[in-house]
Amino acid sequence: MTEEIADRRVLVVDADNGMTEKLLDLLTDMAPWKVDFLPAASPQSQILEEVRRHDYLISPFLKLDASFFENKGRLEAISVNAIGVNTIDLEAAGKAGVSVFALTDYCTDEVAEHAIAMMMALCRQLIPYREAAGRKEYSYMSVPAPLRVRDSCAGVFGFGRIGKAFALRALGLGMKVFFYQPEDRHYTLPESFKDKDVSFAGKEQIFEEADVISNHMSANENNFHFFDDGAFAAMKRKPVFLNTGRGVTVDTGALIRALDKGMLYGAGLDVLEDEHDLGRLTMSQDGEGRNVIVTPHAAFYSSGSMDQLIRQTARNLFYYQTGQPDCITRIAADGRK
Repeated sequence: MTEEIADRRVLVVDADNGMTEKLLDLLTDMAPWKVDFLPAASPQSQILEEVRRHDYLISPFLKLDASFFENKGRLEAISVNAIGVNTIDLEAAGKAGVSVFALTDYCTDEVAEHAIAMMMALCRQLIPYREAAGRKEYSYMSVPAPLRVRDSCAGVFGFGRIGKAFALRALGLGMKVFFYQPEDRHYTLPESFKDKDVSFAGKEQIFEEADVISNHMSANENNFHFFDDGAFAAMKRKPVFLNTGRGVTVDTGALIRALDKGMLYGAGLDVLEDEHDLGRLTMSQDGEGRNVIVTPHAAFYSSGSMDQLIRQTARNLFYYQTGQPDCITRIAADGRK
């Protein structure tokens, strides 16, 4: 088996950062693979050609469509160092004999805590207070009155791990929680929510009653621009709006219009539909700063989450190579069938 592993070539396509270096070291220590690295900013044609020259690929968001798998070269398996696999044509990969596996959970706590941190900063007007201090204004009345978090209502969109983790933290702060339940779904609350002030509701009720709306939905064909002009207009309580889900679920123009019209108390955004909208989101047309926090898709990021990410990614590849599929965290496409 050692000789077989030594014959395998692994290509890592990712950002050139400290965590990538740790991943390369871990792969080298784990098995006698031949490991190469290519920055994600390299020309796409160069990346794809190098992928075809390797047996295994590790990359978070490299786009591989059906046409690539028609000429996949040596490629046998892809270990995605992320949870999402939407950039890979999984059906084409499986038909071409390429296995694809990914992570299931490595940053749930980080993303939930990031959303809570943005919520608290916005509700307590920490950004305006900081700006007032910079102007040497030292008065609690220098900003609009902060919101009381306890006894307020949080509407949570997304019933996955992160949405549930956010809800548990919100409940711990004394908030009431509504989970959005689409008409075509029937969710059941897990035991961890037993005897707590949490229930399911439709979007109309949430928009009408929520003081905080937190989006944790993944992107799909049914929720593109889910939060549009109509959604923001229906938010009766001028809530704090949070998005740590996917940027395309929010119509950026509608969000900016809602902020301009005072329809929202503030917004915390870790994901954007287009990063070029950053200036329009944080500054109003008259040059005044908004009660808006934007972070660069960083909610997942911590020393602990990154260490878990690289270890699970490397182990998935090792388990595949050594014939231990039951140990792989998530098999999205099985090319061995």
